[in-house]
Amino acid sequence: MRRIQSHIPDELRKVSKNQALSLDLFQPNSETLQAIEDTEMGRVERTSLNGLRAMIRKDKADLQ
Repeated sequence: MRRIQSHIPDELRKVSKNQALSLDLFQPNSETLQAIEDTEMGRVERTSLNGLRAMIRKDKADLQ
């Protein structure tokens, strides 16, 4: 058993012990902070679900 444990990284042990990931889900990263700022400053384009679907289809078509 000790041989197996020696190959398990410390981070995985922490996850197992704490039954949780070792990251703060409530701390936004820089990309999220930029998106929040853009929204607050009105630098975003509103769209609908159908608009998002159309954008995804266009992106897929552009890749082919």
